[in-house]
Amino acid sequence: LGDKTAAEAVLQQWICARNEAGAIHLYSDVIPCLEGLASSGAMVGAITNGLSNPIEIPKLSEFFDFCVSAEEETIFPHRKPSPVIFEEAFVRARNLGWTDGAWWHVGDDLAIDVAAASRLGLRTVYVDRPERVENRFSLTSAEKLAARQAEADSEPDLTVSSLRGLADKIQ
Repeated sequence: LGDKTAAEAVLQQWICARNEAGAIHLYSDVIPCLEGLASSGAMVGAITNGLSNPIEIPKLSEFFDFCVSAEEETIFPHRKPSPVIFEEAFVRARNLGWTDGAWWHVGDDLAIDVAAASRLGLRTVYVDRPERVENRFSLTSAEKLAARQAEADSEPDLTVSSLRGLADKIQ
């Protein structure tokens, strides 16, 4: 069927290009938010359904303590909203010294971020940006996304339109 080594090399090239694009297209409030969280001493992790890992993006790496991707062999096929991916995040956080204290899950999807995290007893922040840009990397259609959002069964603890000052709001 082809050369597996060549396919893996192409995939790695794509991941690098995607990470570079992600760094270029960050919202302007992301770095100030992460700086605020870092100065507050918060542990920051990423839970993602994709291949992107902020620890591998130089502009972001210093702010993240861990990342859990649904594409990892030990996680797949458990994508958000599955509790499996969140439970792995808890394990990684505990391995870094987290002791079941306050955990805020910040996300931009009412169903797979807010509702899923709420079902696990986590506090949630819904990022509802007025200038939200559609994710060009997502395979989810706009129609499917709208339907998923409409089915969300939990209200966030906090809704923000910007990440600026978030560290102060969740202390």
